Amino acid sequence: ADIMLAGAVLVTDDTTYLRGRYDYGDMLIYHLDNMDQLPEQIAALLADEERAAGSSASVSAPFMLGGYVYIVTGSVNYAQGTASAARLEVRDAATGEVLRSVALARPMDTTCRPAYSDGIVVVPLSGGWLQAVSAVTLETLWVSPGTAGAQSLSSVTVADGLVYACTADELAAGTYEAVRGTVRCVDLLTGEERGAFANERAGYYWAGGVAVGGLYLVADDRGTVTAFEQGLAKVAATLDVGAGVRSALVRDGDDVLAVTRDGVLHRISMAGGRLTEVGKVKFADSSTSTPTVAG
Repeated sequence: ADIMLAGAVLVTDDTTYLRGRYDYGDMLIYHLDNMDQLPEQIAALLADEERAAGSSASVSAPFMLGGYVYIVTGSVNYAQGTASAARLEVRDAATGEVLRSVALARPMDTTCRPAYSDGIVVVPLSGGWLQAVSAVTLETLWVSPGTAGAQSLSSVTVADGLVYACTADELAAGTYEAVRGTVRCVDLLTGEERGAFANERAGYYWAGGVAVGGLYLVADDRGTVTAFEQGLAKVAATLDVGAGVRSALVRDGDDVLAVTRDGVLHRISMAGGRLTEVGKVKFADSSTSTPTVAG
């Protein structure tokens, strides 16, 4: 048996993760035949001085591009309250060897989910910052400031030359519910802000939006699915699905699928410019899983 490190999620051999099926060439794989070596292998993501100081490694969801694995890594020392600047690494898919890397503008949170489009890698960083890097040269194209204290734990969506990112700006003490958040839209080529939406009722934690027909849809930690017009020009429609969402929305034809934390899969229609729940099924006691559509 093996463990494949997919961002902050440990998944087993035959698992569909988010929107794609990953194989051995896509993952950092640690073999369980030698369990005593597992901590050492994971610690290899840290520099010697970071390990000596007791730092913990952070790692993004990886993605494949041109036969190489792209991954963002970082480290945090909770005892000292410090974090290193994140690094974007390009690794050999067969060996895991780092072929090229570049230091980014800020630290990352415990994980992040970069996006790729048109030769550009967009990385969400701690504090809600976004950094765009050339996938070929690793040259920084632009850096967009965020919100102090925000966590960038949600998926980035790129559509029609626009980048959509959402953050958890404040967590409730004890429950860690995201009680405030921000949705931002910036230009993919320049980083210029095109729009922003301040959610004073809930934030976005492990969330992920989807672009459909000129709209951008995303769900928050209270369970409100919001459809924005392109560029976050205005709110087009909302729907309360009854429980918080900590997973990405997925398009299925003309509908959108959402999984709520109480283990319910919801089918949402966008007909007539409205969001309407047209079906649902309970499949687990709880879930933060993103659905995958096959066939």
